[in-house]
Amino acid sequence: MSRIVLIASLGIALILAACSPNQAPQTPFLEDFQINGELGQWVELDKGMTLGLPSEGLTFTFREVQADSRCPSDVQCVWAGEARVLLVVRQPGPAQAWEATEVSVVEPGGVSQAQHRYGGHVLTYHLTPYPEAARPTTPDHYQLRLQVTRAPQPGEPPSDTGAATPAITPPDILFAMKGRYQLGEPVEVRVRNQSKAETYYYQSYYPACYNLKFFDGSSERRPYPYADPAQPARFLLPGQFIIPRGTHCDLVFEKQLGPDEEVVLLTWDQDMCIKDRWGCVESVQVGPGEYRIVGEFSRIRKDIGPASGERSSEIAVAEWKFVIE
Repeated sequence: MSRIVLIASLGIALILAACSPNQAPQTPFLEDFQINGELGQWVELDKGMTLGLPSEGLTFTFREVQADSRCPSDVQCVWAGEARVLLVVRQPGPAQAWEATEVSVVEPGGVSQAQHRYGGHVLTYHLTPYPEAARPTTPDHYQLRLQVTRAPQPGEPPSDTGAATPAITPPDILFAMKGRYQLGEPVEVRVRNQSKAETYYYQSYYPACYNLKFFDGSSERRPYPYADPAQPARFLLPGQFIIPRGTHCDLVFEKQLGPDEEVVLLTWDQDMCIKDRWGCVESVQVGPGEYRIVGEFSRIRKDIGPASGERSSEIAVAEWKFVIE
């Protein structure tokens, strides 16, 4: 089973780790999200997100879509077109510093995936969504599915990534929710552990503080809704917002989510906190549109929350997209 770690950080600068001469520098992480993965693992990156490969000392950041001229699926074209994606690759350089290299990769139209050789590694990728003339894609709504493998040595057969988009191992944790809600309808945030053997943990008092992140369909970078103007500004991820149950995160009560078990983490009243003073003191209703929830659940006790130490790789990540209408 593939497991990944999503790491959130707060500043704007890249964090560099001091290392002894005999140690490789720790994998740096960028401001928004970094996913620490493994060779051969498929991950999905939103714009600005980073895939870190600690075993290789490399990170790959999905910087932007430079162009997308792929022929829309609902149009007949004389040329298939192509999508061009800009990645930023970071790796150790001289004197234990990190060097950044911009790499432009191309995906021809009409294919399910493409490949690019970078040094001793092969990048296999697919840019989604595929264009449709009736539904144009905005720049911030692209996702890049990315897999990194080692390039074959002379005499070795190439890695078999398949001719079609590879199947993804079903995650252990799934959201068991509806795809559509009426405006003002309470939203039960329900998750299910579909594993037959693994137990996961979650915070039952404040899951919106430690296990869940809420996003709308925008790319707006909202500041954290501190009521005290003296608090330093802290900006959330693109599209992220804080719900009232995601403030005043002072109680920790961890519960198990056993195999084949399903639980309601909280009921969201379709509101957004706009003023937090040791708890949300003012909120507003959200409007119609597209929303998503990202959840993290660990197999290790106290791996998520204020009592946690270093985060492990034993974290299952789930995501649910839905519409409020």
